[in-house]
Amino acid sequence: MALKLDLGTAKIAWKTSGAAAGVDVRREHVLLHCTKNASLQAGDTARPGKVNSGHAVEIEGTAFLEATANEFDIGGFEFGMVQISQLNAYQFLFVGRMASEGSTIIDLRLGYTRNPSLDVEPATGETIDQHIFSTNNLTVGRVVQGRKGFNVKVSFGDHPFNAIPLRFENRKAGAPNFIARATRNEAFVTYFVARERTGAPITILARLGWTVNWDAEFNWSAAAMQPTKLIKTSLLFPGEARNGTPPADAMSMLALTRSGPTTNSMDADATSAAWKDRREPICMQSRERPPGFRSNFFQ
Repeated sequence: MALKLDLGTAKIAWKTSGAAAGVDVRREHVLLHCTKNASLQAGDTARPGKVNSGHAVEIEGTAFLEATANEFDIGGFEFGMVQISQLNAYQFLFVGRMASEGSTIIDLRLGYTRNPSLDVEPATGETIDQHIFSTNNLTVGRVVQGRKGFNVKVSFGDHPFNAIPLRFENRKAGAPNFIARATRNEAFVTYFVARERTGAPITILARLGWTVNWDAEFNWSAAAMQPTKLIKTSLLFPGEARNGTPPADAMSMLALTRSGPTTNSMDADATSAAWKDRREPICMQSRERPPGFRSNFFQ
């Protein structure tokens, strides 16, 4: 076979539509989510349900694979997406009703052993590369007129979210603490990649950066026992799409090596260390409120 990938045709595009970063107060949890394909009722039970019911972020990579010998399929060529995550902030603050009831800071970023990290979540029994190059995300259209070959399209989706309990027991102060602030700022770079066969080195064809940023404060009423929210920042937006080989920075090198631990595995470990094990410094319980904390928090 004589298949030739035309690198000059490779493009990546932000196809996200109808999604924004949202913050919602539910019966049992505060939800940080993207507004498309979000199940808000997931925050109404003591154990949160599945917040993301589908992709909110949608990205598409396209390229032309020339068939110089009029081939009928793409042979061993594989196409996919590799995403890298960079955490800038990932912190939740809980505060007592009175100064004597203290405060708790949950900082999940401190539980990450690698940042940036490989943001790929294989299914059970699936390897990282099998997930990246899954044919479920691949569309191939054969071109038989003019320049013969294949139009290749890879579809990629994501939906960052958090379910944060409204209350957290501060065991050092011996009192319940209530959600006071939720902050998560995360940057992503999604790489459109290809290789000539399984196990071969990959080529980065194009890349697209994007960011999600939530920052919200909450005040409580003794009468309602539910918080009101003040959203300071709530953003979901793409950066610039760039074609061709990227500079050899930490993110692109991680995309090429595809080495773990992955973002999702570290998030699961940090979440367990914080909420279940109360492990310092990921979970810092204090008998005092943060210095200068607002006086109208619980009225």
